[in-house]
Amino acid sequence: EVDKSLVTGSVASAQQASPLPQANPFSGTSPQAASDEMTIRNAVSSADLKVIGGKGISWANPATGSSGEISTVTEYRQDGILCRRFTTSRQSFDGVALYHGDACLDTTGAWQMLSFKTS
Repeated sequence: EVDKSLVTGSVASAQQASPLPQANPFSGTSPQAASDEMTIRNAVSSADLKVIGGKGISWANPATGSSGEISTVTEYRQDGILCRRFTTSRQSFDGVALYHGDACLDTTGAWQMLSFKTS
């Protein structure tokens, strides 16, 4: 018989953890593109905007061989939540494209990509 009264730990579901809209910018994309999007999100979220000023941010994903330049990052608040809007290029085996996106800080302190679209 299994004793179900013991709980060793739990993780809040994504819906419980974040009040942000649950858009999935990765749906319908390849695993390589999703990996690049996460790499770009990490570069955007970790950038010190005071230090970089108007300079671009280079990024590279060794897992996919893709790279690019984030040319603009602007910070704004959406319903009190810190967000960053950005424009980036992406060079990969399937060509070069320009993307626009938004990443926001959720209540757990993690950055979530809300949108990521080609121009």
